Amino acid sequence: MYRTTSHPYRIGFLPHTKIRNCDDLPAHLDGFNPVKFLEILDGTLNDDYLVDVIGQLMSITHAEDVPVNGKDTKRVSVELRDENDVRLPVVLWGSFAEYISANVQTAPGSVVICVIKYGKIKVWKGIL
Repeated sequence: MYRTTSHPYRIGFLPHTKIRNCDDLPAHLDGFNPVKFLEILDGTLNDDYLVDVIGQLMSITHAEDVPVNGKDTKRVSVELRDENDVRLPVVLWGSFAEYISANVQTAPGSVVICVIKYGKIKVWKGIL
């Protein structure tokens, strides 16, 4: 099981829990907390937790169908670059792969910044 935060508490909703709208939270409480690429690459981060990353898109492969659990799923591999020119390989699946592939094709030559919230650190077929 992957956790989105290292916070020691979690909220559980029971059938009789009541939910209501509230005022917007301040922007600084949005929960986006990007990690350093080197922390992912050198294995110092606990891969039980999901991570946020932000980087410039340097390369992208063509979307391809890959069989996953008996069903074809779109996949693209991208390489992101951080502000220190550290490169991070990333694999995007399903609708995320389709979305980035379609949008990158509509803006050739543009600088694309990729923001990923709650990304899973995983080695797939020997690739991080």
